[in-house]
Amino acid sequence: MLENGFSRRVNDNKSDRESQVIELPLNLIALIVSHLDNVADLARMCLTCRVLYYMTLPQLYHSITLHSYDGIRYVNGHAEGLGGASPFIMALNGLMTRNVAGLVHSWTLTGRWKEYEVEEYANVGRVTDRSMMLSIMIRTAIARMEKLQSFNWNLNTKMLHGVYQALALRPTLRSLEVKFPTQRLPCPVKVLPGIPSLQSLKVTDIDPLCYPDDISDLLLRSPQLRHLKLHWSPRMRRSLEPSVNVHSYFGRCRAANHRMQLESLGIQNLYASKDDSFHDVLDFKTLRSCTAINSFGRDESVFFEQSWQKQKLPAIVPRLKFLRGDGMTNAHLGCIADTSGLEELYIINNNNFRGHRAGELRPSSHSSPETPDSPHLSSGTALGKDFVETISRCHGQTLRRLLLPESWKLDTEDLARLVRSCPHLEQLGLAIADEGHDLFGLLVPFLPKISAIRILNDMSEASKTECFNDDLMNVELHNKPGTRMRDAGIHSLRFIGFPDRVLKIDPFDEIDEAGRATPSASMRWVSLDAVQHLELWSMDRMEL
Repeated sequence: MLENGFSRRVNDNKSDRESQVIELPLNLIALIVSHLDNVADLARMCLTCRVLYYMTLPQLYHSITLHSYDGIRYVNGHAEGLGGASPFIMALNGLMTRNVAGLVHSWTLTGRWKEYEVEEYANVGRVTDRSMMLSIMIRTAIARMEKLQSFNWNLNTKMLHGVYQALALRPTLRSLEVKFPTQRLPCPVKVLPGIPSLQSLKVTDIDPLCYPDDISDLLLRSPQLRHLKLHWSPRMRRSLEPSVNVHSYFGRCRAANHRMQLESLGIQNLYASKDDSFHDVLDFKTLRSCTAINSFGRDESVFFEQSWQKQKLPAIVPRLKFLRGDGMTNAHLGCIADTSGLEELYIINNNNFRGHRAGELRPSSHSSPETPDSPHLSSGTALGKDFVETISRCHGQTLRRLLLPESWKLDTEDLARLVRSCPHLEQLGLAIADEGHDLFGLLVPFLPKISAIRILNDMSEASKTECFNDDLMNVELHNKPGTRMRDAGIHSLRFIGFPDRVLKIDPFDEIDEAGRATPSASMRWVSLDAVQHLELWSMDRMEL
């Protein structure tokens, strides 16, 4: 047996009663442990024996998520943390006192932190003792995390300046997510320090009236920042309150003549007047991905926001590959025409809302009286035809994933132009106007790489059968081979989605009597949960 650690075997102390001990190479055990993602399973592995303890402990503490609750929870009639403190505090204590903090690469704090007499402290200009103690504990734990790469603050209380200072001292920190408070209570407002190693920053629930911290210096003094997501509170847009000043976030960069070399930019719920700061602080030559949700010139205030629609890109964005938004106008059409080489284009269907919160899925039903239709897409088919023509002409040879809004119902002519101009499409979502045509025969022969098709508008069972033929849509098929699939020579198509359910296609080889294999497929209906991993569905939601 070789002497290196990867060829040694796991052995308990041998005795006469232990004749059936299973011996496995350490490298095989390490491979098994690497596939465990359940915290409880990893904890049980640590309790098995000393060897498994040392092999599993790094995996157990690699990514930590601590959830705080504002009340006592009971499990099987007993309070959590019986005989001690809450699990949240006990976990913080372990990170501060035990030699495990150095194993942490990712740390998330989420939930509700309960405060007492907040208004009384705020009136006298003090931070509550509980908030200060929480900040001290977290700062101490961060100081021990030598390998920390990602930190996510999702608590309902404000992150104090001491925590930012501790994060700024971590040379390994790459990703930071911060949720600002949503209560209008006076609290300290600090200028956040720069983090030289930071590559990704996400800030949510920005509200100028809720005492958010100043991120302008953080943007200026983080030279490696490549991914930026800014989410404002939906309150300002709901109440049409013009309290957001874009210059307050990018003013330091503009004054220092600093251009951020971002690869991806995400903006949500921005309700502000036109400002040139975006163009002055962004290097458009490096931008590859852009997302704008509920922002830039919507219809809530014509006098306040329509100036955004006159804004044009200062130059062609040569590396733009990903574009996603919830409202498209003629101004957006001009931007798309000025670029080339798009690979992914997603137009979120829920464009008829005011100020949805991050992470809220779009409703599956049609517009309600509380969510009036946006006039941006009221032209529907006319604007859709222009977009299809521009997409086909400028991005047809590179486009791989395309999601169009439900209001743009394409006829057979538009659909034929689209599929002939975009031969590399892998996922396609659209609404169709002519439900009586053979959609299957129109799409599949020209899209050899297509793996998912999503039909956005409601169709009757008869229309589904006519569009995709009897054999493909017969719900009684389930696991029977589809002859049309076999005859068409389809090898990549896996999902055909409808508003209420999805048809899943599983390929297999059908063996005849002579032993020859013939490609075939079986079909079955699945729920929408089965396709949420596909971009065609996961990108169609109101979140960055």
